[in-house]
Amino acid sequence: MKIKEQRGKINFSIIALFALLPFFFVACSDDDDNDNGINNHFTYDGSTYSLHEGMKMYWGSGWGNGYNWDIYLYSEGIEFDETEMDFTGSGHGIFLEIFSPIEEGVEDGTYTFDTNDEENSFSFGTWSSIIIDYDGEEDSGTELDIIGGTIEISKSGNTYDISFDLTVEDDKTVTGSFSGPLPEIDFGWLKDGEATKITMRK
Repeated sequence: MKIKEQRGKINFSIIALFALLPFFFVACSDDDDNDNGINNHFTYDGSTYSLHEGMKMYWGSGWGNGYNWDIYLYSEGIEFDETEMDFTGSGHGIFLEIFSPIEEGVEDGTYTFDTNDEENSFSFGTWSSIIIDYDGEEDSGTELDIIGGTIEISKSGNTYDISFDLTVEDDKTVTGSFSGPLPEIDFGWLKDGEATKITMRK
């Protein structure tokens, strides 16, 4: 699972990352995918995958009027290796490249997919994707780019409620929801347009 290049600039190591909370996967029926009392999951092509944890990263502003917050929703079984600057383990997850109207956080509202990557408020970009059956040892898995859809986000205290209805590159639908905290990493101090991002891409 490689680190992607941001806006065409050359890659360099991301400094001082923490050990990522485990990715977690359980493929189960809609009735059984309640994780710790919260119905956190995504469904793709008839299969449902539990989501266990989430996090967000702040990357500053770009050329649009939005502020870039990347959201990761993930399953148990994957960890981040600070030494190798890469993901290890196995699991499943969703990466959402959100553009919020405020710098202070992810604002409540409906976010619509932006094919043109204009990075405007209440949009999400083309780097967004899902990955299924990721294997860190083999650096393999089924990754599908998101090509359309909407995301609903609201926050109460430290809890984010996220629901999504997405289309991926094979024209199939991904739906699901997540409710829980999103611990934050702030990369806004890196110069806009030069920072490399962590993604769920192989």
